[in-house]
Amino acid sequence: MAHFYGTLVGSSGEITRCGTRNSGLLAKVSGWSIGGVVSINNNRDTDTVEFSVTEGSNNSRYFTLPQIYLDSSGTWTSDNPLMRQLLSNEHY
Repeated sequence: MAHFYGTLVGSSGEITRCGTRNSGLLAKVSGWSIGGVVSINNNRDTDTVEFSVTEGSNNSRYFTLPQIYLDSSGTWTSDNPLMRQLLSNEHY
């Protein structure tokens, strides 16, 4: 049964994909010189999201931000102190 659900829309229309707690879900989008990767997984019964910025199809270098998840009170948080501070500013 699906635990995660993803949608991708392009020139060929829309497709959806499902992921389980074990498989997670990974999406990659790329232009020639910039791209992004989003990964959603279940780690120790907590759903986490991780974002990466890439140099697209032109290069394989990428930068990954710390994982984000909801804590027990429903607040966005991270194990990384700088990411926690960014999330606490509520600019999203």
